[in-house]
Amino acid sequence: RPVPKGGGSGGGRIPPTRFTARGMDVPDEYPPLPDGSQLPFTPGAAPMPTRGDMRRVVHKHGARGTVAGKTRFPRDWSDQDIEDAIELTIRRPSRDVEPFGDQLRFERVVDGVLVRVHVRTHPQSGEAPTFWSAYPVYRD
Repeated sequence: RPVPKGGGSGGGRIPPTRFTARGMDVPDEYPPLPDGSQLPFTPGAAPMPTRGDMRRVVHKHGARGTVAGKTRFPRDWSDQDIEDAIELTIRRPSRDVEPFGDQLRFERVVDGVLVRVHVRTHPQSGEAPTFWSAYPVYRD
């Protein structure tokens, strides 16, 4: 992420958000999958959404999203809050990571919202795993 170059009250630092994985201890590895295998990456090297991915997630699932029939993140979550919740869910899931076809499913309750993230593993091509999707499942 680009760091602001100055101005404002942030002193050039990235402004804090309500939930972030920055500064958190990240485990060296994830627990094994139900079949006993390890994930193909560590929490510190997990695939994160690109800017294009984030535009797609916000377009579909942001509070002002324009795609009908999609679940929405809360109105009081900024785009940065959504991105931080996704990163937190991938790096520190609160539930066991589950295989889901050629994807891995990560889940975490963030500020009362169950956030679900899918990462594609590309087992046939051998490509590096990539972020695929993220969305809210429910809100407490």
